[in-house]
Amino acid sequence: MLVAGAAAVSGVLVVLSSEGVADWVFGTFLFTLAWFVVRATVLASLRARTLRARADLLASTEPDAVARAAIREERRRLGEDIAAVLREAISDIAQEVARLDEDDPRPGLRRIHERTQLATSELRRQLGLLRAPNPDQDPPLGPSPEPTAIPRRDVVLGCGLALLAAVETTAYLLTDGPRAWLPWSPVLSALAAACAVGRTVAPAAASAVCAVLFTLGSLVGYPLTGGFWTFGTVGCLVWAVAARARARSVDIAGGVLLVAAVTWTRYADDPDNLLFSVLLMTVAASGGLVVRAAGHQESGSRARAVAREAELVDAARAAVSAERAGFARELHDVTSHAVGVIAIQAAAGQVSWPQDPEGVRRAVAVIAATARSTLTELDRLGLEESTRHRGLDDLHQVVARIRAAGTPVDLTLVGELPVACAPVVHRVVQEALTNAVRHAPGAAVTVTVSCTAEQVVVRVVDDGEGPAAAATRGYGLVGLAERVALARGTLASGPGPSGGFAVHVVLPTHPEAVPS
Repeated sequence: MLVAGAAAVSGVLVVLSSEGVADWVFGTFLFTLAWFVVRATVLASLRARTLRARADLLASTEPDAVARAAIREERRRLGEDIAAVLREAISDIAQEVARLDEDDPRPGLRRIHERTQLATSELRRQLGLLRAPNPDQDPPLGPSPEPTAIPRRDVVLGCGLALLAAVETTAYLLTDGPRAWLPWSPVLSALAAACAVGRTVAPAAASAVCAVLFTLGSLVGYPLTGGFWTFGTVGCLVWAVAARARARSVDIAGGVLLVAAVTWTRYADDPDNLLFSVLLMTVAASGGLVVRAAGHQESGSRARAVAREAELVDAARAAVSAERAGFARELHDVTSHAVGVIAIQAAAGQVSWPQDPEGVRRAVAVIAATARSTLTELDRLGLEESTRHRGLDDLHQVVARIRAAGTPVDLTLVGELPVACAPVVHRVVQEALTNAVRHAPGAAVTVTVSCTAEQVVVRVVDDGEGPAAAATRGYGLVGLAERVALARGTLASGPGPSGGFAVHVVLPTHPEAVPS
C-alpha cells in the first residue's frame, strides 16, 4: 500500500511534467524512501515521548502507594489461596459436629480429632511457605545491549542490494554505458552494495569498506555506477552512522569517509547525479541525527524509569515480605489456638463417653463455638483490615474458652490495660495458653497482666513438667517474638522458676507501632 501511494504521487508528477516511465519508476522509489525516512524519525520521536511520559509517571508514583497496593493484592491472594485451605478444614470439623450421633458420639469425635491432625499438618506447611524467602521478582529491564551478531534482515538486505547493483550496472553498461567497464564495475558495485550487511553491527567498518570500493573503482578505471542500489547502501550506512547511539570517533570517521568518497567519485565519474547523491546523504544524515537525538532522550528517560522502578519494586517487595510475616502470625494465632482446643476437647469427649455425657456435651459445645469463631476470623484474614482492636472482652473470652476446655486458668489484671497494647497482650495470652493446653495438658495456668504508666508486663506460667530437652521453637513463639518486637517490647520464655513453662513479656505503654 505504501509503494502504491508513492507510485500514485510519482505518476501525477510525471503526467504534469510530461516525463517518461523511467522518471515515474525513479520518483516512486524516491517517494518510498522519503516515507521510510519520515516514518523512522516520527516513530523514534514517539518512542522517546512515550518513555519520557512513563519515566515521569514513575517519578510521580509514591513508594507508599505501591507498597499499599502490593499489600492489598498479597493479602487478597493469601486470603484466597492459603486461608481458604484451612477454612475448609475448620468447616469440615463444624460439619462433623452437626452430624454427631447423640447415642454414641465417639466415632464423630474420632473423625474430628483426625481432622485436627490434618489441619495442624496443613497449618505447619502453610506457615513454612509463608516464612520461606519470597522469590525475587524479575528485575526491571535496562537498555538493550547492542547486537553482536549480524541480524538476518541485514543479511537479506545486503544480498538483495548486491544482486540489484550487479543487475543494474550490467544492464546500464550493456545499453547506454561503456561496455569496457564489464565485468569489473558490476563486481565492484555488488561488493559495495553488500556492505549494507554491516549497518547494524559495524556501520563504521562497513562505511569505510564501501568508501574504499567507490574510490578504488574510480582510480582503476572501473567506476561504480549509480542506481537504485545506492539508495539502500549509501543511505542505510550514512543513516546508521548518524543514528548510532554511542557513536565513537571511528564511527564518525567512517561516515565522513563514505560521504567524501561518494561525493568525489560522483563529481569525477557521474556529475549528473552528484546533486542527487549529496541530497540523498544529507537526508539520511539528518534523519539519523534526529533518531540519535530521540535515542539519547529515550536512554535518559529509560535510565530514570529503571532507577525509579527499582525503588518501587524494592518498596513493594519489602511490603509484601512484611505482609507475609504478619499474615503468618495471624494465621497461626487464629488457627493454632482453635485446632489445639478442638483436639483436646475431641480427645476428652471420646474418653468421657458414656460415663460423663454432660461433660461430652460441654466438649462438643466448645468445639462448635471454637469452629464458628475461627471461621469468622479466617474470613477476615483476606480483608484489608483483617483484625479489629482487641480489648479486655477478647482476653476474657480466650481465658473462658480455655477454662471450658478443662484447663484451670487464674487471670489477674492490675491497672488499666492501654488500648494500644491490648492486641499484643491478647495474642501473647492466647499463644501461651494454647501452648499450655497442647504441651502441658491438665496443668494449671496463672496469667498476670500488670499495667503502669510506663509499661505493661504479661506473665503466663503453668505448673506442668516443663519443655522436653530436645524441644524446638515452633512457629507460635517465633511469630510472638516478632509481634512483641514490632511493639518495641521484649519477650522471654523458658522453664519457670518452680517448674513448668513461663512466658514473660514487657511492652511500653506508648509504642510507635503496635500490630493487631
